[in-house]
Amino acid sequence: MNLLYDFLDRNQRHFVFLVLKLYWALIFILTTLPGHTLPKNLKLGDKVEHMLAYFGLAFLLTFAFHFKNKQMQLSKIFLYVILITTAYGGFDELHQMLIPFRSAEWLDFLADIIGSIIGAITVLYFVYFVRREKHE
Repeated sequence: MNLLYDFLDRNQRHFVFLVLKLYWALIFILTTLPGHTLPKNLKLGDKVEHMLAYFGLAFLLTFAFHFKNKQMQLSKIFLYVILITTAYGGFDELHQMLIPFRSAEWLDFLADIIGSIIGAITVLYFVYFVRREKHE
Protein backbone atom coordinates (compact mmCIF):
# COMPACT_ATOMS: atom_id res chain seq x y z
CA MET A 1 0.00 0.00 0.00
CA ASN A 2 2.84 2.36 0.81
CA LEU A 3 4.40 1.88 -2.63
CA LEU A 4 1.23 3.04 -4.37
CA TYR A 5 0.84 5.97 -1.97
CA ASP A 6 4.47 7.03 -2.39
CA PHE A 7 4.18 6.77 -6.18
CA LEU A 8 1.06 8.98 -6.20
CA ASP A 9 2.70 11.41 -3.80
CA ARG A 10 5.80 11.76 -6.00
CA ASN A 11 3.77 12.04 -9.20
CA GLN A 12 0.69 13.84 -7.92
CA ARG A 13 0.85 16.51 -10.59
CA HIS A 14 0.37 13.94 -13.36
CA PHE A 15 -1.49 11.09 -11.70
CA VAL A 16 -3.80 13.00 -9.40
CA PHE A 17 -4.39 16.58 -10.51
CA LEU A 18 -4.15 16.10 -14.28
CA VAL A 19 -6.27 12.95 -14.20
CA LEU A 20 -8.85 14.74 -12.03
CA LYS A 21 -9.09 17.63 -14.50
CA LEU A 22 -9.41 15.30 -17.50
CA TYR A 23 -11.98 13.09 -15.75
CA TRP A 24 -14.09 16.07 -14.67
CA ALA A 25 -13.97 17.45 -18.24
CA LEU A 26 -15.05 14.04 -19.56
CA ILE A 27 -18.05 13.99 -17.21
CA PHE A 28 -19.05 17.45 -18.39
CA ILE A 29 -18.67 16.52 -22.06
CA LEU A 30 -20.66 13.30 -21.68
CA THR A 31 -23.48 15.05 -19.81
CA THR A 32 -23.62 17.75 -22.48
CA LEU A 33 -24.21 15.30 -25.33
CA PRO A 34 -27.83 15.01 -26.48
CA GLY A 35 -29.51 11.92 -25.03
CA HIS A 36 -29.97 10.11 -28.33
CA THR A 37 -26.21 10.27 -29.10
CA LEU A 38 -25.13 8.42 -25.95
CA PRO A 39 -23.67 4.92 -26.34
CA LYS A 40 -25.97 2.18 -25.08
CA ASN A 41 -23.38 -0.64 -24.93
CA LEU A 42 -22.63 -0.37 -21.20
CA LYS A 43 -26.06 -1.68 -20.15
CA LEU A 44 -25.26 -1.08 -16.50
CA GLY A 45 -28.33 1.01 -15.88
CA ASP A 46 -28.57 4.75 -15.61
CA LYS A 47 -28.26 4.91 -11.82
CA VAL A 48 -25.23 2.62 -11.73
CA GLU A 49 -23.55 4.76 -14.38
CA HIS A 50 -24.21 7.87 -12.28
CA MET A 51 -22.82 6.16 -9.18
CA LEU A 52 -19.69 5.02 -11.01
CA ALA A 53 -19.09 8.44 -12.58
CA TYR A 54 -19.33 10.22 -9.23
CA PHE A 55 -17.41 7.48 -7.44
CA GLY A 56 -14.52 8.28 -9.81
CA LEU A 57 -14.90 12.03 -9.37
CA ALA A 58 -14.95 11.83 -5.56
CA PHE A 59 -12.11 9.28 -5.58
CA LEU A 60 -9.84 11.61 -7.54
CA LEU A 61 -10.97 14.76 -5.74
CA THR A 62 -10.30 13.16 -2.34
CA PHE A 63 -6.75 12.28 -3.38
CA ALA A 64 -6.29 15.84 -4.69
CA PHE A 65 -7.43 17.36 -1.38
CA HIS A 66 -5.23 15.00 0.59
CA PHE A 67 -2.08 15.62 -1.45
CA LYS A 68 -2.70 19.38 -1.47
CA ASN A 69 -2.70 19.43 2.34
CA LYS A 70 -1.64 16.18 4.01
CA GLN A 71 -2.22 17.63 7.47
CA MET A 72 -5.92 18.25 6.82
CA GLN A 73 -8.23 16.10 8.93
CA LEU A 74 -9.79 13.27 6.96
CA SER A 75 -13.26 14.27 8.14
CA LYS A 76 -12.73 17.76 6.69
CA ILE A 77 -11.59 16.30 3.37
CA PHE A 78 -14.70 14.10 3.34
CA LEU A 79 -16.97 17.08 4.02
CA TYR A 80 -15.38 19.25 1.30
CA VAL A 81 -15.45 16.48 -1.29
CA ILE A 82 -19.08 15.60 -0.59
CA LEU A 83 -20.13 19.27 -0.69
CA ILE A 84 -18.32 19.87 -3.99
CA THR A 85 -19.51 16.69 -5.72
CA THR A 86 -23.07 17.16 -4.45
CA ALA A 87 -23.15 20.74 -5.70
CA TYR A 88 -21.70 19.67 -9.04
CA GLY A 89 -24.16 16.76 -9.28
CA GLY A 90 -27.04 19.18 -8.70
CA PHE A 91 -25.65 21.61 -11.26
CA ASP A 92 -25.18 18.75 -13.70
CA GLU A 93 -28.78 17.57 -13.33
CA LEU A 94 -30.09 21.12 -13.87
CA HIS A 95 -27.71 21.54 -16.82
CA GLN A 96 -29.12 18.38 -18.43
CA MET A 97 -32.59 19.98 -18.57
CA LEU A 98 -31.15 22.28 -21.26
CA ILE A 99 -29.79 19.39 -23.37
CA PRO A 100 -32.02 17.80 -26.04
CA PHE A 101 -33.38 14.36 -25.09
CA ARG A 102 -31.96 14.69 -21.54
CA SER A 103 -33.72 15.44 -18.29
CA ALA A 104 -33.00 16.07 -14.63
CA GLU A 105 -33.95 13.30 -12.21
CA TRP A 106 -33.84 13.22 -8.42
CA LEU A 107 -32.77 9.58 -8.45
CA ASP A 108 -29.81 10.41 -10.70
CA PHE A 109 -28.83 13.13 -8.22
CA LEU A 110 -29.15 10.64 -5.36
CA ALA A 111 -27.00 8.12 -7.29
CA ASP A 112 -24.38 10.88 -7.77
CA ILE A 113 -24.30 11.50 -4.01
CA ILE A 114 -24.08 7.79 -3.14
CA GLY A 115 -21.25 7.28 -5.63
CA SER A 116 -19.44 10.31 -4.20
CA ILE A 117 -19.73 9.03 -0.64
CA ILE A 118 -18.40 5.60 -1.57
CA GLY A 119 -15.54 7.09 -3.63
CA ALA A 120 -14.45 9.46 -0.87
CA ILE A 121 -14.66 6.81 1.84
CA THR A 122 -12.59 4.40 -0.28
CA VAL A 123 -9.71 6.88 -0.56
CA LEU A 124 -9.96 8.03 3.05
CA TYR A 125 -9.68 4.46 4.32
CA PHE A 126 -6.65 3.97 2.10
CA VAL A 127 -5.03 7.18 3.42
CA TYR A 128 -5.93 6.26 7.01
CA PHE A 129 -4.23 2.86 6.73
CA VAL A 130 -1.15 4.32 5.03
CA ARG A 131 -0.81 6.95 7.77
CA ARG A 132 -1.23 4.29 10.43
CA GLU A 133 1.34 2.03 8.75
CA LYS A 134 3.87 4.88 8.54
CA HIS A 135 3.51 5.62 12.27
CA GLU A 136 4.03 2.01 13.38
